[in-house]
Amino acid sequence: MTQNNHLQSVAFNLLMAEEKERRQLASNLHDNVTQTLALCLIKSKMLMESLSSTVYAEPLNEISELIKQTLDNIRTMTFEISPPDLYELGLLSAIESLCERFHDKYRLTIYFHINREIDNINEEVSVLIFRAVQELLFNIVKHANANIARVSIERDRNFIRINVSDDGIGFSPSVMNNKGNYTGFGIFSIKERLKGIGGQMDIKSRRGFGTHISIKIPVIS
Repeated sequence: MTQNNHLQSVAFNLLMAEEKERRQLASNLHDNVTQTLALCLIKSKMLMESLSSTVYAEPLNEISELIKQTLDNIRTMTFEISPPDLYELGLLSAIESLCERFHDKYRLTIYFHINREIDNINEEVSVLIFRAVQELLFNIVKHANANIARVSIERDRNFIRINVSDDGIGFSPSVMNNKGNYTGFGIFSIKERLKGIGGQMDIKSRRGFGTHISIKIPVIS
């Protein structure tokens, strides 16, 4: 095994260990917290129906609504921590579902294109791609003030290429450090993961003209 292959193996092992913890946390949230709250909701509705007095109707309604909101928040959190589609249906379905959720929750229009051959890549690379796209979309929502985003993922002989762009406010070169690295918006964690497997990231942005981020991940058998 070459040194590069060894570094790639170590990087992916760390990534998958983190992902295993995420899946365990998501499972615990679903099996324990979500089910308990769902039972509370059922009990509150039964209580409302059994009470003859209307005095408690309003506070019980408020409690039920709070439980519903909490359930929705936890389900969203569970998906963000560990999306089941990624493991059950593959990368294509997982990112399509991710884009739909961003549109529904944040009203961000996302144009998405993916080469279907991407679904044939291994689990480690799929996880890395999904997490990168997820993080970049969160960055757009939090910082870009954008209406439209575009996501494309393609594969050629040597690389998988991920492009994420938006029509937001962009940023100026002043946010770069003295080594030319972008220091904000969660980009650091993606770059660190890419570094371990020989990947690359290119960021182009200008105030008032949006941002385009391109990621290259080497094809790994």
